[in-house]
Amino acid sequence: MISLKSEYRNLETLSTLFYARIKDKIELKIEKNKSILNNYKTDKSNKLLGDFLENKIENLITLPLDELISDFKDELHILFKIYYKKDSEFKEALNSILFYESQDSWKAYQTAIDIDINTCVYCNRTYITPLGDDSKKFVRGDFDHFMPKSKYPYLRFSFFNLIPCCVICNRNAKKAEEISLENNIYPYKEGFGNDTVFTFLPNNYEDIIGKGNPTIDFLFLGNDNQTTKAKNNIELFRLKDQYSIHSQELNDLINKRRVFSDSYLKDLQNCYPTLINNFKDAYLLTFGKEFDLAKDENRPLSKLTRDIADELSIIKHDHD
Repeated sequence: MISLKSEYRNLETLSTLFYARIKDKIELKIEKNKSILNNYKTDKSNKLLGDFLENKIENLITLPLDELISDFKDELHILFKIYYKKDSEFKEALNSILFYESQDSWKAYQTAIDIDINTCVYCNRTYITPLGDDSKKFVRGDFDHFMPKSKYPYLRFSFFNLIPCCVICNRNAKKAEEISLENNIYPYKEGFGNDTVFTFLPNNYEDIIGKGNPTIDFLFLGNDNQTTKAKNNIELFRLKDQYSIHSQELNDLINKRRVFSDSYLKDLQNCYPTLINNFKDAYLLTFGKEFDLAKDENRPLSKLTRDIADELSIIKHDHD
């Protein structure tokens, strides 16, 4: 699990850009459908829905998810639960405003480009770097609705409810399962970090010497709440299953431990001082992965590699 909250990314600015890109279109949609929506009233304040959305749409799009739920759930949740599935006029009007499944309308490619993450935040196994743009589409990752749009349709278009991820995590693992800020790791606020780390479990001698099929598992070093949320995400996204196919990468790390001396990375720096300026450069050259936690998003399997290299003491003594 990769955190999107990073020194390299201003999330507030990105949400503002996201809204600016769709502002004119969404305001026109609200105006067009306001007379229909004003036949309904919000749950708590009893305001006409069309007028309410007209005044609150920017907040509905740009506010952090915890604030959104706090501000809008009491106003909209029951209303949508009652009418969204059974009232075709209500549903059609809201789908029009929220551009339901119309990714051209909210520029999904540009949104992915703006967020600028190379790997799936849920698994860190798969590249999701967008290729092409909204006019010349080629490939990009999915956007998962963290709070499922089936239960929270009014959150379907909120920037902080859109999680850049891979197809496997979104469509094959998570699907429409309901998760929550209280019970799951939420990527716009946190990741596994150093509280949940990869480990490996050898089942026989071949696993110990890097010639077998060792089991990849997790260690939980955080508090009870962090551990519970991490375990829920591991189960939901079937991360043990997903990582079970990476036994060869794990074997490669075990074999490096057998070959490298404790000072191997320092020796690289000493041997090539003009090419390798620091420990991080030596690590990148050796493993082809990121050493900094905040940069795990750049390369698949960066966290796995660092955690196992640390467990095997390939990097611990060099960096201390």
